[in-house]
Amino acid sequence: MKLSAFTLISLASLALATPNGGERGPQKPEQKNPLVTSAELSNTIYSSNLLKHTKKFLKFSQFSGGTRAFGSTGHNATVKYLKSLLDNTGYYDTEYQTFPYLYSEGTAQFSRFTYGPGGYVAAPLIVTNNLGCEIVTKYLALDVGPYVPAGSTSGVDGNALVARVQAGETVLGTLEVEATDEERYASNVIATTKTGDKSNIVVAGSHTDSVPAGPDINDDGSGTIGILEIALQLPRWSVKNAVRFGFWTAEGYCLVGSEHYTALLSDAERAKIALYLNFDMIASPNLGYFIYDGDGSTFNITGPSGSDHIEKTFEDFFKTQKVRSAPTEFSGRSDYGTFLDVGGQADVNYDICYHKACDGLSNINLKSWSINTKAAAHSIATYARSLDGISRGSDSKREVRVREPLPHDQRRHQSCSHEILIL
Repeated sequence: MKLSAFTLISLASLALATPNGGERGPQKPEQKNPLVTSAELSNTIYSSNLLKHTKKFLKFSQFSGGTRAFGSTGHNATVKYLKSLLDNTGYYDTEYQTFPYLYSEGTAQFSRFTYGPGGYVAAPLIVTNNLGCEIVTKYLALDVGPYVPAGSTSGVDGNALVARVQAGETVLGTLEVEATDEERYASNVIATTKTGDKSNIVVAGSHTDSVPAGPDINDDGSGTIGILEIALQLPRWSVKNAVRFGFWTAEGYCLVGSEHYTALLSDAERAKIALYLNFDMIASPNLGYFIYDGDGSTFNITGPSGSDHIEKTFEDFFKTQKVRSAPTEFSGRSDYGTFLDVGGQADVNYDICYHKACDGLSNINLKSWSINTKAAAHSIATYARSLDGISRGSDSKREVRVREPLPHDQRRHQSCSHEILIL
């Protein structure tokens, strides 16, 4: 997920309601178990189980040199583990959603940009505009190809270099990049309850991949493990509305897995999603509980109809836990962003080990993780029982923006939906 430099958060999970495309009322399958309740489902969450899954994720990361980046052996072991446990419950219809995508990683003295080639250059530094490459193109040899090695540095160091160059000093710079750019296969895991109303689906999601630098136990092993444990406990009860768990791949490469899923939904399937709940970085060492501002009362940016109700659902839960919470702004910088066309919300988080090798077992706050997972269980149970407060049908009609899936050859020229300049 993408870091908000000014936000200290541990959880945010809202949802966005979507129109109901069907006339069919709630299904009434045989219910051998009682209807799920928030209190009962939340009470099944134990930190010992969260830690058990964490140790598995860390073991999987060792298969790939300490990472669970998408398409790696470590990531493939992660998604296989998820599907196997969910299949063993017999409670879900599960599937892999597998597709090819361009993987990119590398090392450099600076922070390397993904999807750039390796290479070496030594030359005087030139100051150019923040946007565009008009000046830079004058100094590029014509035989470097459409892409060039690139890196980034902090604003503090960058501004210091700019000041030296603008003062007339010739500052010599070197950049050496070792890069890997290769096509890999990535897999989402989708699990939907066999029972419950399939025309009013409650979707909960998180991303399963890490960055190449580390195992990413907080970002987002914590969210994945949290909703996995909820999914494993839910079969003790029945649900009125079907519940779907989405475990997304390649979030770190611009929300690829969740976008792949939403882009392939038909209009009819999209209309069946009542709301989306996203859980990302919910075990932060810097403790704080921020909820996305679904009603727009703080940041003047509202979510689709129903988001205000979900914001209050989380506020009320945290009050019962005597936990102070506060609103945070919609940013679209996690997998919920792809559901803004369908329904969704999530969280961002401040973490000193963000996207680093140190995001391991020592980087989690077990107490906040447990509370946040209980909050997730509360929200899932609440809406699995009833969608009261979530507008469906004609009352919630709104414009739906659908992103068309791009062929691989076109997507390779884009980064986070922004076109990459081809020189």
